Amino acid sequence: MVAEALSRLIVHHVSEWGTPQAQWDAIDAHIPPNRKGDWQQEKQRIQSLQWRNKVPALGEPKIHHFHPISATEIKAR
Repeated sequence: MVAEALSRLIVHHVSEWGTPQAQWDAIDAHIPPNRKGDWQQEKQRIQSLQWRNKVPALGEPKIHHFHPISATEIKAR
């Protein structure tokens, strides 16, 4: 039942596709010293995914995520 309820959520959240680098850098202080190298690699990976800022019409870097099948079922009701 929980999984079914969660599948109907529409979530508005930041995306690595366009979130400013400063937001990712703000996490640095919370990364354990022995994982800093991994985090730096992850930030490089995230940087390679950045594309939303190249399409100004899309606006802010937050996106809406929803389960497409559940959304279709809800709309059909």
